[in-house]
Amino acid sequence: MATTKPSKAKLIQWGIIALIGSALGACGDVLLLYNPDVSYLTGDYSFMVDISPVRLVCGSFLGVLFIPLVLFGLWQVYQLIYERHPGIAKLGFGIAIYFCCIGVVVHAMFGAMGLAIKQENFLYLNYLRLLLDTFSGLSVLLHVLVSAIFSMAIFRKPSSLPIWMVYCNPVSIYIALASTYLFFPPLGSILAPAAFNLSYFVYFGCSTWVIYRQNEA
Repeated sequence: MATTKPSKAKLIQWGIIALIGSALGACGDVLLLYNPDVSYLTGDYSFMVDISPVRLVCGSFLGVLFIPLVLFGLWQVYQLIYERHPGIAKLGFGIAIYFCCIGVVVHAMFGAMGLAIKQENFLYLNYLRLLLDTFSGLSVLLHVLVSAIFSMAIFRKPSSLPIWMVYCNPVSIYIALASTYLFFPPLGSILAPAAFNLSYFVYFGCSTWVIYRQNEA
């Protein structure tokens, strides 16, 4: 773990890499999950039955290949809070690494779930659903933990990130994006499936913009 703050240019580069990763991860989510003709709220993944195998495979590949790039953005935030909160920063980034690993597993399993639904292999589906539900729940928990830890560090003492980023955090952004499905389904049917990755796209967009606007120390 670095103890010296990297240059502004390096921080911005990490942010851009994370923006690319989260954007392509969101594209993978849409390929895997977007279906405007059914409800996402059934809880049984039946909305995936009409999604083509090509979309399922391409969506899985996009997510698995590019979601790990989100770690560059989390590393950027880590660097920005490390100076004043080294312990919190290390804890948050350590959990973030685990979170990204689980997130990639979940993304890959969605592709497998969609293909299994098409084959109507119900025994296999039961086992796969158990795994997917478990890892999805763990992913949500880690998502909340990472967001809470980094937000706590920003809130406790001044850092390179402004206090408003406590409220503009990945969890609050996710809730706002996913809620569009309830209030405006035509838009929400696109945003809700990709809300995880889009929440980090917005978050890293904010952090990178803040860095860009700062003067060199």
